[in-house]
Amino acid sequence: MKKILLLLSLLQLSSCGLILINENNYRALKDSNKKTIKDFDYESAVQSVKRDEDVLVYEINSNDIKQYLKNHKYTWIHLWRPFCKSESCLNINMYSGIENDFKNKGLSLLFISETYDIESINQRVRNTNFEKPIFVLQDSYYGHKIRKNRVKLFNDFNQSQLPKTKYGYDDLLFKDTSLIYASYQLKKNEIDSVLMALER
Repeated sequence: MKKILLLLSLLQLSSCGLILINENNYRALKDSNKKTIKDFDYESAVQSVKRDEDVLVYEINSNDIKQYLKNHKYTWIHLWRPFCKSESCLNINMYSGIENDFKNKGLSLLFISETYDIESINQRVRNTNFEKPIFVLQDSYYGHKIRKNRVKLFNDFNQSQLPKTKYGYDDLLFKDTSLIYASYQLKKNEIDSVLMALER
C-alpha cells in the first residue's frame, strides 16, 4: 500500500514539473545557467581560476579526458556530487591541498561534477581557495542518468582490472593514460603509497 501511495504522489508531482531521480539535472537547467557552461578546451583545464564571480563549468567527456591525460604524468580524477552534504563533498579545498602535496611528482587533479546543479556548484565553490576549473560529465555524450554515466566513463577507460562495485568509484588515478588505482575516497597516504610503488 505504501508503495502505491508513493507512486501516486510521484505521478501527481510529475504533472507539475520534471522529476529528476538519479539524474544529472541537465534537463532542469535554466537558460541563465546554460550561459555558464562551456565546451572543454585544454587551456581552460590547466589554468587557475579566481572565485570572485559565478563559476564557469566546462563539459568534459572521455575523449577530452584522454587528451588531458596525455599531457600529465599522473592524473587524479575526482567525481564530485555538489548536492552531497558529507564533509568529503563540502570541503573541496582538501582536494587541491592534496594535489599541491604531490605536484612535484607530476600529479594533476581533474575535478568533475556528476551533475549540472549550477546553483549548488556556485554555493560550494564560491568563497573557497579552490582554484581548479570545475568540469561536468557531458550530457550529450553520457546521457541523463548519474549511475549510467559512471558505468560508461569506467568502460571507456577499460576498468575491467578493478573489482566490481555497485556504484563505482569516486576517485581514479592514472599514470599517463593507464588507470592504475581507484578508490571510494582517495586519501593522501594512498596516493603516496601508489606513487612510491611506481617510482621504485
